[in-house]
Amino acid sequence: SLYYNYGDGARGEIITDNLNNVYIGSTTESHDFPTTPGSVRTTWSAGQEGVVFKLDHNLHNMLWCTYLGGTGDDAVYSIDLDSAYNLLVCGGTNSLNFPTTTGAYQTTYGGGAADGFVSKLSSDGKRLMASTFVGSNKYDQLYFVRTGRHDEVFLFGQTKATGATMIYNAGYSVYNSGMLLVRMLPDLSARQWSTV
Repeated sequence: SLYYNYGDGARGEIITDNLNNVYIGSTTESHDFPTTPGSVRTTWSAGQEGVVFKLDHNLHNMLWCTYLGGTGDDAVYSIDLDSAYNLLVCGGTNSLNFPTTTGAYQTTYGGGAADGFVSKLSSDGKRLMASTFVGSNKYDQLYFVRTGRHDEVFLFGQTKATGATMIYNAGYSVYNSGMLLVRMLPDLSARQWSTV
């Protein structure tokens, strides 16, 4: 139900850290994906799930693995690390109960066919440090996440929001266009700016 562009069903990302550990974010419909004890979520919930995992440098050991999502469809499209090796994850969801955290920017589903989300997982995969929806009452999804020099979070995605709905504190915008750019605080408590 989240497929909007060609290849969305198989979208994901692989990155490495400066110790050559390997991180992967993607999507699964497997009930028995090999999660690790103590990770954020070890059991499949429903439908399509986001999944994130970390492997050692020679791919011999899965250091941690977790599902990420709610009872609808969820997809992880992009991942990046902050300066403390915590993992930023973004994607799309239509789960009304996608896990958010207290004090996050947007703790309730915006509406429409999908909302974007961004989450921060602890470096050991055991804690959801911050998590928020990023969406309007129309279709929204986030396809790329990158961290800045001061661990601020940059997001790129798509939106069908109209007017100034997704425009905030921005000097440039093109109303009713489909591309979405967002800059958020490192703890995901607020957006610093967003534009279309």
